[in-house]
Amino acid sequence: MSIGQRSPVLAAMDKRDADLLAGSASSDADIARAAQLWREFHGTRALAEARAVVLALREKGDLSAADRWLRLIIAIEEQTRATSA
Repeated sequence: MSIGQRSPVLAAMDKRDADLLAGSASSDADIARAAQLWREFHGTRALAEARAVVLALREKGDLSAADRWLRLIIAIEEQTRATSA
């Protein structure tokens, strides 16, 4: 894989997370699962990466999707606190 090329794993993870968050009525279970996947994939950068997604969505004017990602950020924070305790 050349420098700057995205790995197939990253592309698949991004699509899976996007699929989980695509519907406006994402359930709490969907959000929790997406948060877990996001944390597993991004590790200590999970919150920063999710916040970057929110900013990008806001810049595009997709406030509905940004709100769903804010729910994801809350779930990431809650899961992080639970595993740190």
